[in-house]
Amino acid sequence: MAMALFARPLRLAAAVTFGVMLTAGSAAAKHGWVSMPSTKSPHRTSKVNKTSAPVSATLEPAFTYSGASMVTNGAGLRNRASSTINLSGLPLDATIVQAFLYWDFTSITGSAGPLQGTICFNNDQENQSGGGGDGGDSGGDARVKLLSRNGSGGSGGDGEDGSDGGDGGGDGDDVCQNGSAVTGTSIGTGADACWAGGTNAAFRADVTKLVTGNGRYTVALQPGAASTESGIDPLDPTSPTVGPYAEGASLVVVFTSKTIAGGKVLIYDSGLAGTEFVSTVGLTYQLDAVPATGAGSSIFTEIGADGQSGSGLLNFGTTKNTKLNTFLIAGPGSPANDADWNGSDGWPLIQLWDTHSHDVTGDLLTGLNTVSIFDSITPPTNGDCLIGIANVLTVR
Repeated sequence: MAMALFARPLRLAAAVTFGVMLTAGSAAAKHGWVSMPSTKSPHRTSKVNKTSAPVSATLEPAFTYSGASMVTNGAGLRNRASSTINLSGLPLDATIVQAFLYWDFTSITGSAGPLQGTICFNNDQENQSGGGGDGGDSGGDARVKLLSRNGSGGSGGDGEDGSDGGDGGGDGDDVCQNGSAVTGTSIGTGADACWAGGTNAAFRADVTKLVTGNGRYTVALQPGAASTESGIDPLDPTSPTVGPYAEGASLVVVFTSKTIAGGKVLIYDSGLAGTEFVSTVGLTYQLDAVPATGAGSSIFTEIGADGQSGSGLLNFGTTKNTKLNTFLIAGPGSPANDADWNGSDGWPLIQLWDTHSHDVTGDLLTGLNTVSIFDSITPPTNGDCLIGIANVLTVR
């Protein structure tokens, strides 16, 4: 029975039906999957009877581009020093118009400071790495420094002609080398996502000059920005019980191309970023200024923090849904048949950050469009605490 149970994702209700005992001490219980007893988990606070209410707002696009397209991807950062965003989908003739990096911290006591508002962003593409001869300060050397948190950064390596590849990172803990530190603009704050209390803070940084094409991009925290960088599962009993906690990061790249039909790209973040809500209470808002009904290959992208579909390596499935106008575009029963809030950017662990895109051709309205996020879990007091970050519409 155990092998059959975990051979595929299950909703929590199904897991309980098959005899999986989820107690208050289990990772699933700590993450809000079941009713909590009077003794709360040391890691995540109970969502039972939380009085959050849905936020109904009209969001105007923060950025609009004509004749353009967009690619995106993300990576989880909870309890990690760094993660890699694998960017793909740019055509060979792509001209990058603008690129933004989004990230969020939760369980912040007081206000977010420069340690949270500045992040390291490095281009790790193969054709950018290594560097021979005096190239010790190029991409390969930066990667060595990223991995060297304590003591010296190590040597830059030998060049192709056998000469010294340059000095290493030197002493100290500064991982933002070679101009890789990017300072974000605060684009929203809200309540903590039911962890250690306090607040969450969302940031956006323009990284256009640092994005050169498809490939690997490393995002790394500054030392001391989060309560741990050990890589431990956030639901492990020995994981730190105090924040700040890094949630994740997403890269959004707007481009033009002669080989891909362009459209109108609209980025919505202000008014949504940092908004904390409980999935069973739901969140509803409107995206304004949509120029057309999107009859030709239109895309909706949702970026969110603190979603999950299980605990550790166990995926129980999720009942969280996303509707665009009257169309179910994510969640059980949708064309995607999976949620936008499953923590998949941190897999194989269920790691609390999501970047998802959907074909919404024919689903749009000219002008206002309504986005609804809701949860069909029973009982309704057992929802998941989530944080909105950004939506992107590509309208063709």
